[in-house]
Amino acid sequence: MTQQLRKEKQEAEQNLLESQKKPPAKETKKEPTEDHIFINVQKKRVKIVLEDILYIESQKEYIKIVTHQKEYLTKMSTHQMESILPDQQFHRVHRSFIISMKKVQSYTAEIIEVAGISIPIGRKYKSSTLELLQ
Repeated sequence: MTQQLRKEKQEAEQNLLESQKKPPAKETKKEPTEDHIFINVQKKRVKIVLEDILYIESQKEYIKIVTHQKEYLTKMSTHQMESILPDQQFHRVHRSFIISMKKVQSYTAEIIEVAGISIPIGRKYKSSTLELLQ
């Protein structure tokens, strides 16, 4: 009986070692592989270059994407848009706002200024936003 237990113990240890050798699961980190996105605007797919985006504002079930040239309105949530955008370039600063970190002109503990527009910093996002800005 003890020989049977030893054999089972060795098999269990072997299985544990094999499972530890497997490569780790891929992270779902967003990499900036594209320099643009396509969104639906009035039944058309419109290309928006990520560098051109100043900020994104939630408006009920729509979002407004603001660029230097134009504003685009599309039926999408800020959560969906946040999952599409690269983390390194964009940051959610409020329940209703995602900003391009490269476009920040100035900031205080409560407000970020992007292209002359004052955008509030939400309490939930305050610490992570200020940490990124410093």
